Amino acid sequence: MSIFGIVCPNYGTSTVFGSTLTACSEVFHIGESHKIFTKNIETCRECGENCPVITPELIETLKAKDSNHLYRTLSDELPHKFIVTGDKNPYFYDKVTSKPDEVIVLLKNPIAHVFSFYRRELNVCDEVNTEVLKEATIKYYDEILKRIHWVNSNYLSHKQHWVFADGYFNSYPASVKKLCSQLFNTSEVCTESINERNHYIGGNHRVSKGGNARSFFNNEFKVDDRYKKFFSESEISMILELTSKFRELKELCSQRGFDNIMFSELLVSFFEDVNL
Repeated sequence: MSIFGIVCPNYGTSTVFGSTLTACSEVFHIGESHKIFTKNIETCRECGENCPVITPELIETLKAKDSNHLYRTLSDELPHKFIVTGDKNPYFYDKVTSKPDEVIVLLKNPIAHVFSFYRRELNVCDEVNTEVLKEATIKYYDEILKRIHWVNSNYLSHKQHWVFADGYFNSYPASVKKLCSQLFNTSEVCTESINERNHYIGGNHRVSKGGNARSFFNNEFKVDDRYKKFFSESEISMILELTSKFRELKELCSQRGFDNIMFSELLVSFFEDVNL
């Protein structure tokens, strides 16, 4: 059993992304498993109390041991070859669960990610408030840089798998087969089985129902480009100025090598556009 941990800031589409990987029957996506201990969540986000996988018995078994045994206990209790966890924050990997065997660095269009922080972390839904937008921008950018630096400090290159979510969803469902082939050494996937196999802890919405993401996922896993209708050109320019056009993020991606970031074509285009 191998544990793959997603690393990204909040609102990085980790729940949806992890859910798509259940198209591979050998993969179990547990979601934000730390919440079993930190939030006392004991039921599946999709099924509630009637989940056939995240059962009261499984939760009891997990809680009977220290939280840092969580992933290994899951390995013992589940038949899958791979577990994908969406705990995503290095704090939880270091202090609550344990470090996964390998990591998936999940990147999202930076402007779209700032938009998610603005609307959801800071709960602003009407016209743009400049000061709050500045706060959201700095919060996102600090988080993404800190989390990538943590990955580079704790994992050798071959244990890191970088994925650009926008490119992944843009070529869905073919992208699932390609990614599962690289991560799990299998191209046998069935996207029609995702809802049946998808059982996880936490998440901002139920993936099967669209939830808060209905406007751009609709169970088709579309790219999140809502910011285009919300931010004006001047507001986007302000975001770029605050981050110095995402220069350090681009440098970290360049050090990784864009050829080593899966589905990175749109990411390359983004950096080319913002530095015009």
